[in-house]
Amino acid sequence: TLFHIHQTNNSFSRIHCWEDRRHAFAVVHDWIPGNDLEEYLQKVRRGKLPPMSPREAVRLVKGLAHGLDWLHQTARIIHGDLKPANLILNRNARKMIAVDFGSAWPMERTRKRQLGDGDDDRYAAPEVQGATGVVTEQVDQFSLSVILYEMLTGRLPYQWGGKAGRPEFATTMQPLYVPPSCIAPHRERTPDRVWQLLDTVVATGVAFDPKQRYRTDSEWCEALEVVWRQIDPKPDVLAGSWFDAPPTGVLGRLMSLFRRR
Repeated sequence: TLFHIHQTNNSFSRIHCWEDRRHAFAVVHDWIPGNDLEEYLQKVRRGKLPPMSPREAVRLVKGLAHGLDWLHQTARIIHGDLKPANLILNRNARKMIAVDFGSAWPMERTRKRQLGDGDDDRYAAPEVQGATGVVTEQVDQFSLSVILYEMLTGRLPYQWGGKAGRPEFATTMQPLYVPPSCIAPHRERTPDRVWQLLDTVVATGVAFDPKQRYRTDSEWCEALEVVWRQIDPKPDVLAGSWFDAPPTGVLGRLMSLFRRR
C-alpha cells in the first residue's frame, strides 16, 4: 500500500523497490533535494536565517495536511512520527515532503502499535505517549500543528510540546499555552484577521484532548484553506522564507516573469 501511495502523491518520496529482510524492510526511494525542517529551525534560532513568514508556513503545512488526508483516507495509514527532522523542504517543488515511515501504523492495528513508535515527546500526541487505547489520524494533526506553531514562533506550544499533554503534566501545563500571534516575529506584518483564524486553527490542532481537535482531516484542511484565503496574495511567496529572498534588479524581474507562467 505504501508503494502505491508514494507513487501517486508528491507529499511523500516515491518508492522504487523494497526488500523483506525478515524482521525489517530495506526500501529504496527518491532522494529529495533540500534540507530538513529541523536544520532550518536551528539556523533561525542561531540568527543565520530569517524566520519563516506566516504566509510561507501556512502554505507548506496546508500542502502537507492535504497529503496526509490522502494518506489516511486512501491507504488507511497514520504516519505517526511527524517532526521537523522528518520533513524535507524541497527547493524544486517548493513543498514540504514527509519521509521516514518507520513508525507508520495501519489504522486497523493501532491497538498493537509498539512502544517507541513516534517517541519524540515534543511532537507526539499525548495519546501516543500514553501508549493506551486507539489512536486515530488526529495524532498526525497534532504533530503537524505543533510543527506549525514552531514554524510561526520558533518555540514549542506549552513550552514542552506534546509532552505537556501527558496526564501527569496536563493540568499544570495547559495554562502556559500562548497563541502564536502573541510571540511570532512577523506579528506586525500580518493582518489581524489572519492571526485570529490562525490562532484558532493552531490551538485546535494542538489540543491535548483529541475530541477537541478537528474531527476529520477534511475539517482540518478546510480550516487551513480558510486561513490561506485570508492571507494577502500580493507579497512574494518566497519573501522572508527559507527559500531565500528574491533577487533584485534584472535577475529578479526575470524570475518574477517565470513565476507567473
